[in-house]
Amino acid sequence: MSEKPHPFESRLFYPRNIEGRPNTKPLEAVRHIEEFLRTNYFTANKKLVGLAPYGSTMKGYNFSESDLDIIILYDAPRDTIDARREFTTLSRETSLELQRRGLPANVALQAQNLNRDFTFPLNPDSEDYGWFVGAIANMSRLVTGSVIRSYREWYKNEFRKLPATLQNEILEDALLTILESETPESLRKFLERQGTRDPSEEQIETLAAKRKVLWERRLRNLWHF
Repeated sequence: MSEKPHPFESRLFYPRNIEGRPNTKPLEAVRHIEEFLRTNYFTANKKLVGLAPYGSTMKGYNFSESDLDIIILYDAPRDTIDARREFTTLSRETSLELQRRGLPANVALQAQNLNRDFTFPLNPDSEDYGWFVGAIANMSRLVTGSVIRSYREWYKNEFRKLPATLQNEILEDALLTILESETPESLRKFLERQGTRDPSEEQIETLAAKRKVLWERRLRNLWHF
């Protein structure tokens, strides 16, 4: 009898740990982080849209000491935030806050600005194009709260106005952006944690191909239909 495949191979999101138990504490930590950021950092001019946890926490193979990887989705004028510096500082502050609460505290934050100040039509060589692709990619993840709905709807409406060739180019670039976090090393780690000793390149490539198909399907379902 063939071994039953792990849900990671057929589902994009599987928020359970390596033992198959619900990731209760990490997801509780996500809720506390959202509350902490909304209260202590974001303002009327810097709006928190939601959090998108990703990495091993959302793929069913994290340990208790695994990092909690999160993308902060926010809306602010593009010239008001030095995202790399500010969100690196926030990673430290949120880790300390979680430690005080007795929750998983190895937090790694990234950020995506969903500001809608674009110049249309989009030029693939423009900065606006990069912002738009990044927004499409990171809104395609699971995002906390309900605010994300209005942002997805706005981007979807603008996306559908674009020529079909540009739509396809945006989805291809968004896919590449997403797959940057599905590295061969992370796939190797998954296979090893599932009991595969010294995974071969072929095994890693096979798993990567399955994940790519799942993401392609989600992107098209979210933005084309």
